[in-house]
Amino acid sequence: MSWTDGNIADHEEIVFSTRKHWSVLLMPLSVVPMVVVSMWVLIISLGFLLYSSYSYFSYHFVVTNKRIILKQGIYYIRLQDWPLHKIDDVIFTQSFGDNMWRKGTVILMGMAMPKVRLKDIGNPQTLRDAIYSQLPTT
Repeated sequence: MSWTDGNIADHEEIVFSTRKHWSVLLMPLSVVPMVVVSMWVLIISLGFLLYSSYSYFSYHFVVTNKRIILKQGIYYIRLQDWPLHKIDDVIFTQSFGDNMWRKGTVILMGMAMPKVRLKDIGNPQTLRDAIYSQLPTT
């Protein structure tokens, strides 16, 4: 049973679902060879690994036919959602390094909502396309 089962209304259907890109786990792992130099590096890299793992497993993005949902947290769960009818534009940004790792940033903009920046998204173009496919046409 997924967390979406209790949070999706009967008239909603999931169009796309993703989480942060797995590359957020690489930065702390790249520091591990320096363990030979100092035990402090090991402690710091393990701290980064724990933080990166928490970040990877605690963020989940879902696009339904009515809204975009962000679930944050593992034990203390926070749900945020943005109705699709309030979104006017979806901006997708990706650096050269992000393009190599197929991750990026998706920015949601609308007149009736503040700008929302979703960073380090896995498959950001697919997320953007899923949002655009569900936006109401005018």
